[in-house]
Parts: sequence; C-alpha cells; structure tokens
Amino acid sequence: MSDPILTIIDSKDAPARKVWVQNFNQYRSNNSFKDAAQLIWDDWNTQGNVFFELFPTPEALIFSLVTYVPQRVDLPLVSAAPTPIKWNDTPSYDTFYNLYHSIYVWNCADWQAWHEALEAYYQSTTTANGIWKSAWLHEDNYCFALGQFICPVTSNCRYDCDFVEYFASKGMEIGNLFSNTVCDLSNVILNLTESAQNVSQGVKDTTKTVSKLLPFAAVAVIGYGGTKLYKAL
Repeated sequence: MSDPILTIIDSKDAPARKVWVQNFNQYRSNNSFKDAAQLIWDDWNTQGNVFFELFPTPEALIFSLVTYVPQRVDLPLVSAAPTPIKWNDTPSYDTFYNLYHSIYVWNCADWQAWHEALEAYYQSTTTANGIWKSAWLHEDNYCFALGQFICPVTSNCRYDCDFVEYFASKGMEIGNLFSNTVCDLSNVILNLTESAQNVSQGVKDTTKTVSKLLPFAAVAVIGYGGTKLYKAL
C-alpha cells in the first residue's frame, strides 16, 4: 500500500480569495450585480473547486467576495521581512481556509523553529515537547480522503531528515516505518535541556512526597515489627 503522501492532491495552485474577487469585479464591470453573481457562482460551482465546501451556497460566496479587504502584503510599495517564530505563536495549519484566504501556513522549518523557541523559553525539553506535540497532532495537521488523499505540507516533514533527526535528538519520533528507512538515526545523540531550576523543583517535589510518606512508612514498619515480636513471644 502506498504512503498517503505519494497520492497528495496539490491545491496550492488553486485560485485564492483575492483572485475570485478580481474575477467577480471583472464580471461586475460588464454586467449587472445579479448577472455577475451568477457568473462567478457558475465558476465556483464546479467539481474541481477544492474550496467549494467553504461556501456551498451563492449567498455565502458573494458575501465572502464583497467583504474582502486586501492584506498589507498585497498593497503596493509594501515589503515585509520574514517574522521569526516565537514561543507564544499559534501554529498556522495548511487548511483550505488558510489557502483560500492566502494566510501563510507553517512549513517544516517553522515547526522546528517553534520547538526551539519553546525549549529556550521554558528551559525544558519536556515542557516544549508536550506543547509542541499537542499542536502537531491537531486534526488540521492530518491527511484526509476526498477521492484521493489530501495532505498538509507538513506531511513531507517526515522525509526531511534534518527535521526528523532534530526531533529524534529531543526524544520524539516523527517518521513512520517507510521514512525511517530513508533517514539514518543511528548516530543521533539526545540533546535535552532542563534548567537547574526545573531539576531542583523536581527534586523538591520528590522530597515533599517522600516526607509525606515517611511517617506512614514508619508506622507500617513498627507495626510489622511489633507483629513479628508478638509472634516470637
């Protein structure tokens, strides 16, 4: 059975919202609003439109088009440098909604940068792993079937050996049975971070637990010893 990533449908070339708006405005320049609405709906209501389920009625589609506000990056004379991923950023998933609205979605490098930021902020690989894995396993990060498998861009991350090796060094397995044969993890060395504060807190918590248990343990030992003494007599 082939891996889902091999049967991925590439929806990246599908026209985004701003393109639909441009086409609608073009229709409006030569037709009445009603006729333009019908023409754009005819274009939208086709079998090959991967975005159809976002707006399955003419009313929903037209509302989406007439309420469009251009993003700053789409305006003239505006340039934007890449923004570094921060520990408190919210992951941007490769969904049809984000593609339609031309929202930047995270790639493998972004997901790795987020883990690095989490680890640096919390000074704890364990904490970073827990937060990162919870977001990575979100349903928006999974493939789903729509005639064929449609997979997010992150599905390719398991074949990115630098990505796989990085997370292996953090104690997390990202690959699957097939991709693990592509990436050699035999020389990966664990690189975990735990600050002295985190470690001391763990010792403190353990000490508290032990101190709470000791009185009960002492009673149990004394009771057991008394029983043995009574039987000996």
